[in-house]
Amino acid sequence: MTATMTIDDMITRHDEEPEAVAEALLALVAHDVREDDAARCSWLANHVLGEKLDRWSEAFDVCTLCAGSSRAPNALRNRAVAATLAGRPLDAWTLERTIAEVTSASPRLVSLATRLAILQHVVHSEAHGRPLPALTACLDELRDFESVQPLGAMVGAGLNNIVSALLDRAKHRVDDPAWRSALRAAAESARRAWREAGSWMQHERADYLVALVCNASADWDAALAAAQSGLATIEANGSEDVDRAFLLLEAGRAHRGAGRPDECESMRAAAFALAAAFEEPSLRPWFDERAAA
Repeated sequence: MTATMTIDDMITRHDEEPEAVAEALLALVAHDVREDDAARCSWLANHVLGEKLDRWSEAFDVCTLCAGSSRAPNALRNRAVAATLAGRPLDAWTLERTIAEVTSASPRLVSLATRLAILQHVVHSEAHGRPLPALTACLDELRDFESVQPLGAMVGAGLNNIVSALLDRAKHRVDDPAWRSALRAAAESARRAWREAGSWMQHERADYLVALVCNASADWDAALAAAQSGLATIEANGSEDVDRAFLLLEAGRAHRGAGRPDECESMRAAAFALAAAFEEPSLRPWFDERAAA
């Protein structure tokens, strides 16, 4: 029965079974949702009901049911996103004001973080050129902030998801100069946000995003520098073999693009050796897809 899915089950299955997850989510919120699940539940509502199924009014209703009393910033942000995309601007403005009160962030930064979250949910469904002006406007505004705290994690996650979605749409090759510039600026801004707000793992994953963008743009030296920075962060802080494998793939790709086949093969061999020990079954197809690109 889909109604017996846990939130963890829904997060695992939402891409492959959006209709079933939507049914399970609606059944779940008919009962009490724990306060510490409010952010995840409201994110699922937006991602599945809103983004995948274009049922934004329902997404807002579910957000309200599962997170209506929560003052967790991410839950409030998710409700503001759903309200905007459901055509309920007054609710969205009220929620943004509450985020500012809860976090002590400036209303302008709250508005920017919310717009980035909205953009991440619509970027897959909009025509190719439409997200570019919106993303560029957000990036221009970001430059005005000396710091994106206390919403650094919110800003970093939004930018990461936008860039990842756009790279997927472009099949990881970006030839258009305007898109190249915007994606590079967005990845760099995500890295800046995570360096303010994240742990060392988020720092190295931000480097990975920059490496992806630079390789997609054929900026081989910058891609290699970003990949090496991420690898050095892992080396200095602990063990993270999954991330290390993906960073090694991008380092190898950069070496190949720059005409260094021996270094490329060395990086790829090390990456495949790590991938052979992946414990999570879903990771290997993703790795193989990136390795074959």
